[in-house]
Amino acid sequence: MKHNGMSYFPATIPSGAKLFHGTPFENNSVKGMEWLAFDQTFAYMYTGIPRDGDCYEGDWTALGSMTSRLENNDLNHRDQQQQRRPPSGWDDCPPIDYSPGYLQTYTTTRPLSVLYIDGLSGVKTDRGTIDSQDLVLLNRSSKDFSLSDIKRATDLCSIAQDEWDGRIDGFVRANFGFEVILCEFEGAVALTDSTRAGRGGFAPPYVSKAASWMMIFDLYKCVKNQFWGLGREKMKVDFERMVSVYAVEGVDVWVNGTENQPRLTNMGNKQKVEVRKRLSEMILGRDTPDDARETMLGKGKGEAIATVDWQVIVDAIVSYYSERLFDYAYGDDPFLSTPSLMWENLNLLIRNFVNHDRRNAEQEIRRCTDLFIPSTYRPTISATAVSQVLKQICTTILEAEAILSHPLHHDSRPTAQKPITFSHHQNDDQIVLGRFRRLFRTLLEELSWPIHKVCRGCKSNEVCFTAVFPFGTAEDLQTPSCKNIEGTVRRFAVGYWF
Repeated sequence: MKHNGMSYFPATIPSGAKLFHGTPFENNSVKGMEWLAFDQTFAYMYTGIPRDGDCYEGDWTALGSMTSRLENNDLNHRDQQQQRRPPSGWDDCPPIDYSPGYLQTYTTTRPLSVLYIDGLSGVKTDRGTIDSQDLVLLNRSSKDFSLSDIKRATDLCSIAQDEWDGRIDGFVRANFGFEVILCEFEGAVALTDSTRAGRGGFAPPYVSKAASWMMIFDLYKCVKNQFWGLGREKMKVDFERMVSVYAVEGVDVWVNGTENQPRLTNMGNKQKVEVRKRLSEMILGRDTPDDARETMLGKGKGEAIATVDWQVIVDAIVSYYSERLFDYAYGDDPFLSTPSLMWENLNLLIRNFVNHDRRNAEQEIRRCTDLFIPSTYRPTISATAVSQVLKQICTTILEAEAILSHPLHHDSRPTAQKPITFSHHQNDDQIVLGRFRRLFRTLLEELSWPIHKVCRGCKSNEVCFTAVFPFGTAEDLQTPSCKNIEGTVRRFAVGYWF
């Protein structure tokens, strides 16, 4: 929410972490420098390229920094210095035909040292989002904002290698989600899975206007989950060793800036040198993250295995699924009002686990289950419980797909399906949606997540009231609700529910 970051943080991506790369080209393991995403949905944006998008002015494929492969192959890559607004005449344009690419999963083979550049440092604008990179680290002129992101990333990696003795593996920035510029894939990550993507990516409508809108909204839900950070299971930030421009004497970030958007365009060369000096001291004086507890991929069974914080993983699972599952069970959004629209919505979740060259329900459930599970862990009760719950969620999702794909002949088995066009009576649609929603309502009852009992929309003078000894009724226990001070006191007078 603070677009212009002024600080740098040393951070570590742990061994065994899963990162994702979308490519519209060959399905080979990346060599050299490229971009990775912490989130599958973010990476999926870059798995397809339009064959003919002339009807849609303002090509949306220019949004991110992971478009480097498009630039390298001299394709129709539009100006990425600004994010253009889509035209209003989508209804007059035919669906875009896509050449589907691949969604690759990479797993870190060792802990990776990265430099986290705060703010929206992955957004290429002339409004200050890249000041801390171009003006400070790369010492470029404040008047020159034409630097391509490939050149920017290459120069940053050169600094990491030449000035910091290779002590930094890459850089983490925020864009439409968090991304990693990994300076060298080989020896840092291993390609552990790859699936052929479906038609899509992130661009104007590729199936229908409604489907495109749902895709954009779903993508933003993933971004929203990262507003407060990535989570310790994905990246550990060292807040004690940070370097901040705010702490450098003589720098006035408000010159040429605004109240909410500080700038570095007035920063003198002396201050830039001081920041780079502090960064070098921070990085060169930092121990390499080779924690003996971490297990590298390929080590024998006798090696130590890292202790997993299962609470962190559970929190990430709940954050990712809770709203989606509730919407499938009880949502009243118009975009969830018909089986066809519900299928489009559900497909946004399923597509991350599907190999479109060959559907296989068992493998899709495995990919879905493994998304949050570390590559190495002890077979504890916690590990088993988390894995089984994830498998239950993933199996339910594929069963729901089968309901929508074969509404009148559902046999409860997850199968590979294609969307259908409903021409039945409206009552048939309601029967199908009823089966679909009952499936997820049963799942929510079995999961019994407290987040689904949390009150929605309480006012500033209200609290979400549930039964907590010594007061609260059985109704409060089952269905917490918003109560003001008078309602709370009345419950105290009633006493406890037992």
